[in-house]
Amino acid sequence: MLGRLRQRQGFTLVELVIAMGIASMLLFALSLVVIQLFRMYQAGGEVRRTQESARTVIESISRVARDSAMQRVQTSAGAIKHDRLCLYGTPNPDGTAKVNVYEDVQEGNVYRLYHQVFDSVAVTTCPATANGTRTALGSSDVSFYEFRATAPAPGAPGDQLLQVTLRVAATSALDLIPAGGTTCADNAMASYCSITSLQTSVTLRGLES
Repeated sequence: MLGRLRQRQGFTLVELVIAMGIASMLLFALSLVVIQLFRMYQAGGEVRRTQESARTVIESISRVARDSAMQRVQTSAGAIKHDRLCLYGTPNPDGTAKVNVYEDVQEGNVYRLYHQVFDSVAVTTCPATANGTRTALGSSDVSFYEFRATAPAPGAPGDQLLQVTLRVAATSALDLIPAGGTTCADNAMASYCSITSLQTSVTLRGLES
């Protein structure tokens, strides 16, 4: 009878503590794997968004530039450029023209690229975009970390050739980019930082039509 009772005894307290400890370690390891997979999925989504925003914007600017007759660039200071680009239609006899303006504007620690169309502006000026009437380009969760427009001055040789450079970063990754840098910091979190860079050259052909 005593032997049967001993056979029916459950786990001892020590055995339960050991089993719970092992289970806790397994759950902790599993949670780390799940978190890592989630971060990788999130980083992949950010890469897709930055690439899509950069590609969509640079294609839009290229289409407008090809139909433009003139360009004018207001270059910002510093090594990383946040320029203002004006693309003019065929000038009117009074020296005015329709103009598409693209401007990289800082809002907190984020740069937004804005577009605005002015129906009649003197071709000697490059107006700034205005709140309430301008349109933000790209996704709301990306920062146009650099917008660089390069072209000869109007009237100079080759002034119909425009080069545009975009550098786009996910807003969640801005803390991983060193101040004044153009690449992600080389640390343990670098794999979760995404910067997309695109460059294109366009010839203005508005005067040919």
